[in-house]
Amino acid sequence: MACNQQQYEVAAWLLFFAVVCDLLDGKLARRMNVVSAFGKELDSLCDIVSFIIAPVVFALSLGYTNILALIIYGIFVVAGATRLARFNVKDGIISHHQGVPVPYNIAIVLLHFIFIHLNINYMFWVSLYAVFAILMLAPLRIPKI
Repeated sequence: MACNQQQYEVAAWLLFFAVVCDLLDGKLARRMNVVSAFGKELDSLCDIVSFIIAPVVFALSLGYTNILALIIYGIFVVAGATRLARFNVKDGIISHHQGVPVPYNIAIVLLHFIFIHLNINYMFWVSLYAVFAILMLAPLRIPKI
């Protein structure tokens, strides 16, 4: 499925909007004192769609579909879901994240959108998915925003 430049621009803006909404929803829930286990799980489901599945669909729409790419996308999805599950089992307020939070995955789409005119080899972009999969599960301490 081929998309034109305008469709990629709309997709990039919508994913950026998803990041903004993700930042605000938790803050708003805490401020209004409506935090719940259900809300936490629903937020993770939204994160999976917006920050794990959507970037993979973006890459697939560009035609990056050789067997190695598909394997890396599968690893990326599993790493993202694992990262979210690990976050969801933590109790209480956390001061930092362990591993890169899944909303940071949007950087792949935004970088691609910015540099799409450079004709960079598609395996470079596919390799970013592998790097981000590793970063999501890495024992890094990332400050919470």
